[in-house]
Amino acid sequence: MQVGNEVCSHPGSVFGAEACSKPVVIRPVSLPRGAIATGILAIGLASLWLPLRAVDPIAMSAGLVAIDAARTIVLIHGAGGGAFEWQIWQRVLAAHGWSVAVPTLEPAPSGLAATRYDDYLAQLRHAIAAIKTRPILIGASLGGLLAMELAADTDAAALVLINPMPPASDALGMLPEVDTPAIEAWADTASLESTARAVPDASPATWHWLWRQWRNESGAVLRDARVGRLVQRPTMPGLILISGADREVPAAASRTLAHAWQLEIMDLPTASHVGPLLGTSAADVALRVHHWLRFRLGTQGA
Repeated sequence: MQVGNEVCSHPGSVFGAEACSKPVVIRPVSLPRGAIATGILAIGLASLWLPLRAVDPIAMSAGLVAIDAARTIVLIHGAGGGAFEWQIWQRVLAAHGWSVAVPTLEPAPSGLAATRYDDYLAQLRHAIAAIKTRPILIGASLGGLLAMELAADTDAAALVLINPMPPASDALGMLPEVDTPAIEAWADTASLESTARAVPDASPATWHWLWRQWRNESGAVLRDARVGRLVQRPTMPGLILISGADREVPAAASRTLAHAWQLEIMDLPTASHVGPLLGTSAADVALRVHHWLRFRLGTQGA
């Protein structure tokens, strides 16, 4: 990704230019004492126009039923990443009763350069097949695109996308063309400085830990994804998180996808591309997603 006159070595930087629309700030809504029932009724009426509005999941979940602790959330990482990206989310979600699976996408036996997008898809299908209940899929960046493809054929209960790479759509056309080598050597070229530029909303302690975690990525996987995957529009509850400071997937592209797929939107005005996972507000973002899931699955019986 371009920062000033420098190019950052950062996983997911295949997307290029920044094109963020003005975000909508979500402000918590507090109910007066004794008015929970009224608040829940108002929320139920509001659910008639769910798509395309910003949501405050903490306010929405007040007073609703407890979650099904047997339900499993599958966290799918993006290009050049790994299960390490989800450490904060995994702790938050597990603390609130969810079973959490965090698969790491691995190179094909023929090597990283020969690894294709469908190899990752097959790995995830195999992992999800072992889950006995309808899974909840949460994917970030390239992992968001993988989650979209898996949502229909795994009968997912809910879908959460975090700055996802778009499928074949008008949104995909908003990403600039880039040259992709056989292997994106992000692990080999990463540094403390490039990581700080890539995730400016993380803490210095996180930068020092994170820059040694990045992985190299298959260029073929990224090219396969950019061709435009034909993905069925999901029918399960869907939420998209849009970072206002994302230099990788333009916020405008995510909004276009949200409109096309009738997804609910959670705006994160100051977050970077992977800031929702690794920034200083990551735990709060994960908690908000928990409340959204609790509300949606509790009221829709998914």
